[in-house]
Amino acid sequence: MPTGWEKVTNTEKTKSTNLNKPPEQTLTNNSSDKTSEINRMEMFIPEEPQKSLDNLIIPSTVKNRIDTALNRIKYHDILYHQWNLKSIDPRGKRTAINLFGLPGTGKTFCAEAIAHFLGKKIIKVNYAEIESKYVGETPKNITAAFEKAK
Repeated sequence: MPTGWEKVTNTEKTKSTNLNKPPEQTLTNNSSDKTSEINRMEMFIPEEPQKSLDNLIIPSTVKNRIDTALNRIKYHDILYHQWNLKSIDPRGKRTAINLFGLPGTGKTFCAEAIAHFLGKKIIKVNYAEIESKYVGETPKNITAAFEKAK
């Protein structure tokens, strides 16, 4: 045992102090983790998209990349089942679109327009809102955002 540490045993005294506490204070980590996860997910609210691809003003090269990704989503069944693309690309169940750029360049607008095209709701997540000063909390918040999106 490291220097200066003491071994604490579960004595009758510590057991009896737990018995005197209300049930909500003696919850297991598992149930408090579930409650915390539910509270995290409530931070993220799906919204109906208000922007459309028709209103998106972007360079033609970027527009072509977005169109390619959207066509892959739109024609997924034909590509993977009828044309049997799944035999050469078995991991092609999902399509990811990575939007990057300086602030104010239209990433959120584009994401909302894509959601509108796909007929899906959108959850807007600002990193400043999910960042936490507590170690390990930021990844949990990010995970909660993706869980809510499911």
